[in-house]
Amino acid sequence: MVLLSACVGDLPEGTTAGVQYAEPEAGPASWTLEPDIQIGSVEGTDDAFVRVVRVLPAADGSVILLDQGLTAVMRYLSSGQLAGRVGGAGPGPGEFVIPTDVGWWAGGDSIWVTDGVLPRVTIFSAEGEFGRTIPIDGGGFSPASMTAGWAQPLDDGAIASVVQETGGWDWGPVRVLRVGNDEGPSMEIARAERAESRIPIQWDQPGMMAHPVPDGPFLVFSPHGSPIFVVEREAADSGEQASVRIRTTNAMGELLWEVDLPYQPTPIGNAVRDSINDATREMFQGMASFRDRSAREIDAIFERTITIPSYHPPLRSVVPADDGSIWVVWTDVGGGSEATVVSRDGVAIAQVSVPGGLAAVAGDYAWAIESGMYEVPIIHRHRIVRR
Repeated sequence: MVLLSACVGDLPEGTTAGVQYAEPEAGPASWTLEPDIQIGSVEGTDDAFVRVVRVLPAADGSVILLDQGLTAVMRYLSSGQLAGRVGGAGPGPGEFVIPTDVGWWAGGDSIWVTDGVLPRVTIFSAEGEFGRTIPIDGGGFSPASMTAGWAQPLDDGAIASVVQETGGWDWGPVRVLRVGNDEGPSMEIARAERAESRIPIQWDQPGMMAHPVPDGPFLVFSPHGSPIFVVEREAADSGEQASVRIRTTNAMGELLWEVDLPYQPTPIGNAVRDSINDATREMFQGMASFRDRSAREIDAIFERTITIPSYHPPLRSVVPADDGSIWVVWTDVGGGSEATVVSRDGVAIAQVSVPGGLAAVAGDYAWAIESGMYEVPIIHRHRIVRR
């Protein structure tokens, strides 16, 4: 993973631009989560959600939810009561076709919403009043050699474009380009070397396919747009203790801190290995007819190209908090989830058991999306007990 910016911003006290291994002298604290309130219903009432894709909480316990199925953004008070709703299906001002993300606009007194179809960012007040739209087509947002990813507003009011380099079958790194209105050429401010691991398949010409075990890096933005976190999760070579690297930059691409977070690699058992092998082999065999190859040839290609690692990092997700820290969520040996809380200075400060659907953290609350009856999403707020 490489950040092209060679300059280093103002580093937190006690932090260096290199790898930081520092931990509190007594080790990370043990925090707990206590269930607090629930938002949503499975009864088919007005409280029923369809597909909640983003949770944007405030420190006071209120929350903004983006429901892609309802094509709407809803605001709830800290009591869990619905306070307002914006959006609706359509291309008009304040409407969405496929809303994809929501975050705090510069200063935190407004919110932005991006759309997967309409090339624009829509700004609303925190109370839900429509403000304006910012067009994002052109202006270098999608260079010719890249596929457009998504627009990402930053904390200083600028907008970045997240794109991926392409070249035939090959997919290059995911890049975050700061593309300002009057700032001149676009500038790379973060980079994840691969969106996902890929392995070559030799057909008539070299091709690529996704690795059967996901181990690509996470690219995560703070709810305010920055800092920006890139978290590696490459497969481990052995069962000995390994580490994932977290690299953090600001909105100008300046390195804030970098840390190696240790973990215990998880073996990929025979049952999982056999399941992956069987499913992938079946897919390969299905290619035999239109690749004009015999089943034996396809099987031979499978054997020499598919490599399943013996170990992998049990890294489930990365959740940024509103204070600049991040919660790195692991799958524990019992199948549950545990998070390592890494402070805004790059220090592991706490461990906490969390729900698998952990989606956001702000103030004294952690929020999770969990499926109720009929797979209807239910939003749970938990109070963080810091010890």
